[in-house]
Amino acid sequence: MKAVSLHGVRARVRTRSSQPPFPATLEEAPGGIIARFDEPQAGISPGQASVFYDDEGAILGGGWIVRSL
Repeated sequence: MKAVSLHGVRARVRTRSSQPPFPATLEEAPGGIIARFDEPQAGISPGQASVFYDDEGAILGGGWIVRSL
């Protein structure tokens, strides 16, 4: 699989399995990805998993939350 640049990629991001994914813009950063949500999100904590989806629901990627900005 080939890696692609994530600067400005639109995605739907889920930070909890029990909630729907929310729209965000993904940006590459040193050592990871920054997800900038369209609207503020509450309760995002380090150690939680995050998954990125396209508009059709296919998984783009994911990882562990390091910090909330």
